[in-house]
Amino acid sequence: MMKNIIFLFVFLVGRLLFGQTIAAPTSTDKNEISGQDLKGATFPGGNDVFTKLVYSKFNSSMINYGSDDLQRTTIEFIVEKDGTLTNIKAVGSSESLNKEGVRIVKSITEKWQPATLKGEKVRIKFKQPIRLVVQ
Repeated sequence: MMKNIIFLFVFLVGRLLFGQTIAAPTSTDKNEISGQDLKGATFPGGNDVFTKLVYSKFNSSMINYGSDDLQRTTIEFIVEKDGTLTNIKAVGSSESLNKEGVRIVKSITEKWQPATLKGEKVRIKFKQPIRLVVQ
């Protein structure tokens, strides 16, 4: 029986889009950091372009479908001060979906515009949720 597959990528607006958190700020200022002090990293052309790129590279034949109608994973990575991605990993119950998510992010070679904190470039962590609905 052939399964129809619908991919739903869950994205929120603004900073919540990727769940950005500061991974290792370089600022030595011990004062509180406000949301206005942090400018998140962005993909060239905008984060919607990143979303479309991830979607276009998804290979559903690489996924082992179990009895679950819904599979989830979260791809986590660090956007470095130079815009490169490091520490790419996936956290989810489907090993094949995790592997495919990591493969996709590693295949994207464009550099990001790095995050800044009080005008200084900083490393920032992204969490990209992916949901796969099998019908």
